[in-house]
Amino acid sequence: MRTYDSYEYHSRLHLIPAIGKVKLRDLTTPQLQRLYRQLLDRGLSLKTVRNAHGVMRVALNQAIAWKLVATNVAQAVRLPQYVPPEHETLSPEEVRRVWRAVAGTRWYAFLVLLVMTGLRQGEILGLKWADIDPAHAILQLRRQLQRDKSFAPTKGRRNRRLDLSMLELDALRGHRALQDADRKRHGERYEEHDLIFCTHQGRPLGWRVVDRDFARILARAGVTAITFHEARHTYATIALKHGIPAKVVQERLGHSDIGVTPNIYSHVTPGLGRRAAAQMGAILGGAGGEPGAAGDAAAGVREA
Repeated sequence: MRTYDSYEYHSRLHLIPAIGKVKLRDLTTPQLQRLYRQLLDRGLSLKTVRNAHGVMRVALNQAIAWKLVATNVAQAVRLPQYVPPEHETLSPEEVRRVWRAVAGTRWYAFLVLLVMTGLRQGEILGLKWADIDPAHAILQLRRQLQRDKSFAPTKGRRNRRLDLSMLELDALRGHRALQDADRKRHGERYEEHDLIFCTHQGRPLGWRVVDRDFARILARAGVTAITFHEARHTYATIALKHGIPAKVVQERLGHSDIGVTPNIYSHVTPGLGRRAAAQMGAILGGAGGEPGAAGDAAAGVREA
């Protein structure tokens, strides 16, 4: 959801109905505290309420800049701590089962790229062939497709470069052949937008269509039912569990801060810590350490 749409959504549904008639100078922290409590009691998630609070805080900061009020009463509001939910993810074997289920179809490259890169839904739907440099095995992420099928800058307006493996490049080559066949089949009816993932006639894919077909593919493959966004978590979980540095995972996911990644995937990192400790023991234990230390540490690595 774009920033403007998010602000409009929370203002219209959650803020204006409750405090829209309250004058700025009369607005108090307890009023906001009660409002958020009512929203939570109505069944809204803590994340939604925290987002609405963020809109209120930004609006009051702007009111201060315009000298309409002297203080931001939203700053003193206390909300329960948000704990990100643990997400369902696919195992490596389940990922391979999904790929086998769509082999030879236009969904194969889509799902290979999704799990191998952790791209957001809008990011992968906004990819164009001009973004791929096969000679250097690089993908340049420049835009995302919105739900209304318009294009917008990537989240945080940060373009990023992703290295690709031969697995992704081979999948993309096969996908291009399928797309060329569509182009010939539909002739003048084919709309040329240079999109990698599109309808059979070249038009942008709708998010709902993708979500629907994604669920059907998982069911056909007989794997854990996950949401599209949890495929992004699948990439990160597999990568971290297999020793890919958090900094690399952060950059591929597009997290703005290195601290975000470990916080989201804290359920993965305890095992990484044990593995790192065993590896350091194996590296240093044999260099003047106690006899057998290196062997014991190496055994720990194998068991991790």
